[in-house]
Amino acid sequence: MRLSRISAIVALAVVVMSVQGVAHAAPGEGRFTVDRVVDGDTVAGTWEDGAEGRIRFLNVDTPEVGTCLSAEATAFTKRELRPGTSPALTYDKGLFDPYGRVLAVVRGKSGKSLSVALARNGLGVPVNIAPNRAHYPAVVRASKAAVRDRVGFFDPRLGCTPAGHLDEVRSKVAQARAMPAQTKTQYAAVIASLAATKAALNKIRAARYGLPGPTLRTWIRAARKPLARAIATVRTAKTRAWRTARAEQRKPKPKPTQKSPVTKSPSYPVYNGPRCYAPGGKTWRPC
Repeated sequence: MRLSRISAIVALAVVVMSVQGVAHAAPGEGRFTVDRVVDGDTVAGTWEDGAEGRIRFLNVDTPEVGTCLSAEATAFTKRELRPGTSPALTYDKGLFDPYGRVLAVVRGKSGKSLSVALARNGLGVPVNIAPNRAHYPAVVRASKAAVRDRVGFFDPRLGCTPAGHLDEVRSKVAQARAMPAQTKTQYAAVIASLAATKAALNKIRAARYGLPGPTLRTWIRAARKPLARAIATVRTAKTRAWRTARAEQRKPKPKPTQKSPVTKSPSYPVYNGPRCYAPGGKTWRPC
């Protein structure tokens, strides 16, 4: 792209932001010094000409303040960008987001892209902020590595994460599978447990974690499908078991047959011929 064309785009961006009432220099006009970290993917600071502004990290989205791992994402960025730091900035095609923040790849003290680092640690997810796609694939690769290594949002040991909540549902399904269903009370308990488990599964959505974008939404949807199938399978098996048990319980029980007793005499243990009883009828002899 020719320099004159770049200058025209930058000038147009400055005019647009001025009309919107945002007062900061366009990217590339001097150094940017960090004053504070707003959250995991946004920093506030001052441009070299004294104008204040904010920079939003390109192609990554961290959780909203107050949601799961938001404090960890903010702390991560604070370790990389101390107040007074002037990080290296790299831009893409789109210079500003709808909120007037400058869009840039920000490199921390390690010299690496913080967008990639946050995604690699499971503290952020890829987001395609059109038309900025040049740095997007690197963030996607980092996020896939986080999924593989089960870190951050994908760590089931962390109770507030979607992975943690999915693991809880998995445990509840296993518990329901082990429950008996031989009586009406037992069957009702299993069905109630499965209903509560399904409700818990339905609550696991990307918006719950402050990341309503497509990346986490797609991952959660894929992870929920086998659990939903498992719940349905257990319900079917327990219903079949209860129906079988109920049918057995309803079968009429056969009456026990009574056999004629064979009386015995001490002298004649086994004899079925004519008997002559002594007075009193307690003892007898063959006739």
